[in-house]
Amino acid sequence: MSPKQAICESFVFDFMPDTLGSLIDNNALDFVDIKLYTWQMFNGLQYLCQLQIMHRDIKPVNILVDHLQGLLKIGDFGSAKVVRPGMSSTPYQVTRFYRPPELLLGSENYNWTVDIWSAGCVLGEMVKGNVLFPGRDTKHQLKLIRRALGSPTEADMRPRSRLGGKEVLRDPFFDSIFRFASEICVK
Repeated sequence: MSPKQAICESFVFDFMPDTLGSLIDNNALDFVDIKLYTWQMFNGLQYLCQLQIMHRDIKPVNILVDHLQGLLKIGDFGSAKVVRPGMSSTPYQVTRFYRPPELLLGSENYNWTVDIWSAGCVLGEMVKGNVLFPGRDTKHQLKLIRRALGSPTEADMRPRSRLGGKEVLRDPFFDSIFRFASEICVK
């Protein structure tokens, strides 16, 4: 290749006509949709966890959806990072409304559990129809979280004690989705 030739990288993805954000904005989700999309979102996060990847920007507009097919995919990996033992990361990640308390408080030692918090906020938004914690700034964001959830316990201050994707996926909340599904479809 000569120095004048440019290298062009192209990525080809499945077409996903909507984002979860647009479906929430249009009140297009019923309870079954919420269960189905929540399960798929946490399943995707569990897969990323197995690969030791933090997405670090889980929010409705980064969740791609084909509503007719009932299919959800996690998108926009621009802030993603591989988790390495002892590594530190900038706390200024994750869109504020979905940022977990430890990042709001400036922690530089975190892992994929930040995505679990964000996904919980997305679930709440699907149910409520709008952002759970619409803080104007970091201080206001923390105030809204504390008002809703109370003062944090010692366990709350240890994000590693937060439920992981596996635990969330085992919750009875999802049982009705899979009652009639074959075992091979669920795996």
